[in-house]
Formats: sequence, C-alpha cells, structure tokens
Amino acid sequence: MHIHITELIDGARHARGLTVIIDVFRAFTTECYAFAGGAARSYPIGSLDDAFALKAAHPDWLLLGERGGAKVEGCDLGNSPYDVTQTDFRGKTLIHSTSAGTQGIVAAAEAGATEIITGSLVNARAVCAYVRSRVPDTVTIVAMGKAGTIPINEDRLCAYYMAFLLSETQEEYEEICRTSDCLRTPPTPEATLADLRHIETVPEAVPGTATSFNADMVPGTAAINTGNVPGTAAINAGNVPGTAAINTGNVPGTTIPGYVLPDRDTAFSLTGKIAWLKNHGGQQFFDPATIHIFPREDYPLCVACNHFPFVLKVGKEEGRLIIEKNNGASK
Repeated sequence: MHIHITELIDGARHARGLTVIIDVFRAFTTECYAFAGGAARSYPIGSLDDAFALKAAHPDWLLLGERGGAKVEGCDLGNSPYDVTQTDFRGKTLIHSTSAGTQGIVAAAEAGATEIITGSLVNARAVCAYVRSRVPDTVTIVAMGKAGTIPINEDRLCAYYMAFLLSETQEEYEEICRTSDCLRTPPTPEATLADLRHIETVPEAVPGTATSFNADMVPGTAAINTGNVPGTAAINAGNVPGTAAINTGNVPGTTIPGYVLPDRDTAFSLTGKIAWLKNHGGQQFFDPATIHIFPREDYPLCVACNHFPFVLKVGKEEGRLIIEKNNGASK
C-alpha cells in the first residue's frame, strides 16, 4: 500500500486511489455528529448557488452552509458541531457546503479518485481500519487546510496520525512524512511541521486534552469525559448508543473483519499533540473576537479523538455526490 499525504484544494485535484479528505475544524467533524444523531444522508455541494437550488427543490432537507467560518445567511445551520448536537437529525437529509471539506470531495471526485471517504480526529481510527480492510494499492490523504488554500495544523496532525496508524513500521511512517507534499509548503506561523510531528509531552495537564476536556474551556456545557455532550452519550467514559466504549484506546467497533488496528496512540503521543493544538490551531474557539463564528463548545467536540467507530463514505446517486454512513464492512 502506497500512502501519500498531500493538502489543500490542489492536492485534492491530484488525488489517486482511495482518498481520505480531512477537515477537522469543522466540516467532517460536524458530519460525524450529524450522522451519529441519526442523519440519513448528506449531499456535499461545492457551489452555494447549487446548494440553495437543491434546498429549494427539497425544502424539508437541512441546509448547512459556511463561508469564512460563518454561517451563510439563508441556511438552516452553519458548520458548528455543537449546533448539530442541539438539532434533531433523525432521518434527515443534509445539504452541506463549506469552504474546504466539501470542496475537497468535489475536487477529488473530478480527479477520478477510485474511492473517497471523509476524515477527522473524531473517527480517525475507524477511517484507518476501513482503509486497511479495502487493501488499496494507493491511498491519498488530503489535509484540506483553511478554505482549501492555507495549510493548518489540525488537518496536518490528523493526516500524520492516520499515516502513522496505517504504517507497518516507524521507518515507513518517516518515509511517508519525508515525501509528503506538506513538506513543500511553508509552515504555519505557529510552529514548524517538525514541531507538529515530534511533540512528545506537555509540561502539565492541559484542559482540553483527553483527561479533562471541559474543565475550564466551555462554561455552561457538560464535561465530555464524565458527562455528556447534549444530544449524544458520554464520549470517553460512556458510549455512543449501539457502540462500545469509545476512547479507551482501541475503539471496539473498528474491528473490521480481516483487520484490527493496533493500539499505537501512545507511541504517536496523541494526547500531547492534541494539548499542543489548543494554542496552535484552536485559538479561534477562545478568542472573544471570533467565538461568535467558532463557538467555544465546538472545540472539545472537534478534538474528541476516535469518538466514532464509523466512516463516512462518498458515493454517487443519480449523478450527484452523496455521503452515507458506513459502519465498517467493506462494501
């Protein structure tokens, strides 16, 4: 299996083989919470005009629209996973148009990717288990970045985490990193790519990590580890209805027939990297100037690593791209 990491809309336009389109903040995190809440299907749309036209034809469908992070006027919802947890999605059809994630799906489909799935931190291990089960010759992992044009740490982190889980050896992982297209772009202002890949520890417990998501980050919401996210079950200590406990390290439910992912989170230092991400990519969720667009409540939902044991697979229906929930079986 040849694994290649690329990024941004140009990377999606050159996708080959089984392609994972990553958008952590927030498109494909939001999609996961919507499907966990009972959504039936989602139509990823590049153009807002096309999205509004589809909504006009199907007024009972929910339109989620975002540009520049903000909800688009006239849409039912923006791109906030917290807002999704406050909405009844049971049996609903979504229309979803965003600045980065849905654009990447459209671009990869036009590029002729043989199969497309979405990716984010909340279902990263499930995505990797699914990829393994497909036994593809080529895997393209696309970190979509901000608006598909600017590299960002959260999508790169997710891409490298997936590459790490898919690698057979440390040497293979390092080779994937060395040949990644991400290395050919300027680093983000906050940190170099080497910083991102090799962070091992944090000096002290950082609220917002797997040990204490909501201790001082999101006043007014329940604790994520010991309580629950409104509209969902407890994330770390509890479970999502119909699945086993989620963040205990090996995600029962990603035991896809023929392949079980090893528990390598400790070797990757995932907890330390997530703690680092809060101040190197997640600042907009805590900045008074931007929290009206990026609610504080969104952040812990976006970094609830391996919360969901399913993947979201892109297909076609009557010539239109469609996202549906796949619980693991290769089909």
